[in-house]
Amino acid sequence: MVLEGLIHDSKMTKKKLSSWVKSGNTMETVGARLGLQQGLSLEKNAEHMNYEALVKFIRMKFEAENAGKQLPSVENVGKYLGVWGLPLNQQRIHANWRAFKRYSKMYAEYQKLMKPIRFSYIGSGYQTEEKTKDIMLKWAMAKRRFADVKQSLGLTGLSGQQLTEHVNYEALQLFKGYVEDVKRLEETVAAENKGMGRQPLKEGGGRKERKNVRTSTTFETRLAVIKHFEESGDMAATVERFFPALSVQAKRSKKRVVYGWIKDREKIESACDSCIVVWLRSMQKLGVPVTGTMLSEHALDVAKELGIDSALFTASVTWRKSFLKRHKLTM
Repeated sequence: MVLEGLIHDSKMTKKKLSSWVKSGNTMETVGARLGLQQGLSLEKNAEHMNYEALVKFIRMKFEAENAGKQLPSVENVGKYLGVWGLPLNQQRIHANWRAFKRYSKMYAEYQKLMKPIRFSYIGSGYQTEEKTKDIMLKWAMAKRRFADVKQSLGLTGLSGQQLTEHVNYEALQLFKGYVEDVKRLEETVAAENKGMGRQPLKEGGGRKERKNVRTSTTFETRLAVIKHFEESGDMAATVERFFPALSVQAKRSKKRVVYGWIKDREKIESACDSCIVVWLRSMQKLGVPVTGTMLSEHALDVAKELGIDSALFTASVTWRKSFLKRHKLTM
């Protein structure tokens, strides 16, 4: 959390939020203190740096105000009223049928109202829908076993109505969906990487060692060479900057190669960006908000995985704007 220009770690953030809860501050007041735009829904403020702090405040405030309070389930009320378990035709003529139906409707409305801040119960407390999505996506990408996830969600051994009415049932469905999405994403990326000539893994991890001395230049390095030449206009200086170890004759040959890269620039950019495009579209499809920082961090991860020199690619703000414009994408 960032407050009055100071960065607060998780411990300081929790302490500050707790003090606001005890002081009786409203969500609107805290939102204003955190710098979120007033009048917008939580979803539209999702990219703000203090969004998660506000969501945490809402949860803490709710839990403080409702400590020890919990609406009884529809099943328990139905049993208390003597309606639960009866055949439908007998339920409808029961003296408490209308009371049971009213409670069922009220309970459904209550659950709907609480859903944004009590979407699931994971760890030591309730989680918002956005936080639940984030956790389930991380578990899916970490390849957690389905049985382990069910256990973490408190769903082991449940079935039928007990399972579907559990607070974490929808979280489990999210996890199952993300597992399929991650699988499709990996298949797509694998196909893209195959076209980019990535080296297969050897036993024990790591790339297989190349047996040939001559190696192809990575796409990102080619782009860096092209951009350097466009900015300097000096091909000799460009070749010297990126390929200083080459012999004089090899440098002359490399100049011709670079001119060829310039002609094929569009093709190179497309191949270089493909993995990042697949990732961004997948995240948007999954409903996961992607910020500029997240895009840059993922781009750097892709660059590292592809063996691209970090000195040549920094995933800067300028690169992000160019990338989004080039692929007609928005965030």
